[in-house]
Amino acid sequence: MALWLPVSWLFICSSRNVSEWLHYTGDAQTDRYLEGNPLDRVILRAIGDVVMILVVLTDTDWYEALKRFLTRVGFLVIPLSALFIRYFPELGRAYSRAGTATWTGVSTDKNALGIMSALFGLASLYYLLEFYRQPREGKRRGPLYAYGIVVVSSVYLLYESNSATALSCFLLGGSLMVMTILFPKGRNATFLNLAVTVAILVPFSAMFLGIGSGLVENLGRNTTFTGRTAIWHCALPMVGNPIIGEGFESFWLGQRLLDVAKCIDQGLNQAHNGYIEVYLNLGWLGITVLAILLVTGYRRTVTAARCQTRAGSLRLAYFIVAVVYDFSEGGFKMMNPVWICLLMAVAIIPEAPSQAAPEFPMKDEGRRESTGPTRIGAVGRNKKKEETVRIEPVRLRRRA
Repeated sequence: MALWLPVSWLFICSSRNVSEWLHYTGDAQTDRYLEGNPLDRVILRAIGDVVMILVVLTDTDWYEALKRFLTRVGFLVIPLSALFIRYFPELGRAYSRAGTATWTGVSTDKNALGIMSALFGLASLYYLLEFYRQPREGKRRGPLYAYGIVVVSSVYLLYESNSATALSCFLLGGSLMVMTILFPKGRNATFLNLAVTVAILVPFSAMFLGIGSGLVENLGRNTTFTGRTAIWHCALPMVGNPIIGEGFESFWLGQRLLDVAKCIDQGLNQAHNGYIEVYLNLGWLGITVLAILLVTGYRRTVTAARCQTRAGSLRLAYFIVAVVYDFSEGGFKMMNPVWICLLMAVAIIPEAPSQAAPEFPMKDEGRRESTGPTRIGAVGRNKKKEETVRIEPVRLRRRA
């Protein structure tokens, strides 16, 4: 019954703030403007992402709650974005300084539209594959059509939004998902760990090490990542304390915001790199905590995908998306759909393996002879050892 609350929360995080939907600007005082909109701060930021995740995962059937949580939001934001773009351009499109039109849908910019399409497209793709694996008896075609339409619409929005980062994340996460679900060899521990490593290292080396830079150019981007490197060079020296940073969600406020905007001659409110964003706000202490979270998430999601536990492949896909997406965008922050999906993937309690069947099932016990030697396999780690037990027949004496 309480699932409507996290669904509404994720919808707002994936689209626009409440103040933007209501066209509320609040007080025009400079200090309040720099600290953020008062409506968003009081109503939304007082409630944490963790609370919404716990509402879903503490349900009596968390898997079904997670399915409804992701699919309901996806069924809402994906078609609504296409509707805004096509028939309400004043709501679904934005224009750059040069006058170029970009698609935004229900979100605020093209990159937000792209990652929103990638996340909910992956969710629908996972449930589509799960539906395909079910036996044909009793199948309804309604869910098949619904998931298929959302997947196709998500790919279309990804292509038209021109968000190279989101498109790359969708391809990497979707490839690993299909590999682990449909191909048993893809669930081999060594092969799967190698595939995850390659999926992370290829974009990292192309973006930061200069190895395979042609891949970046093929996606329509240059080596400066559309001015992102200039932001990093201007913002990093402004951190006063490298150990604890400038404080939680405090770097892009006041004079620092104006100095960075003047340095790059452009207004902005993030570093366009999740790892640098964490360093700017929380320093090396925040980076350490984030590294612990990612290592834990890697172990849990890879194990879940390899053992094919419920939502295991989807969790792995969301982990890959979060790691790769934050190479060029800031996703490790509250009220961000990437952050919510990452926490969801990591926070799911690992499921215990099912009870295995007995190694030596006793069939047709009544037909076995009760006399003569019988070989019984010794139960233990060394299964080669066997014990020979001779069962002698019982003789009953008659009374005189």
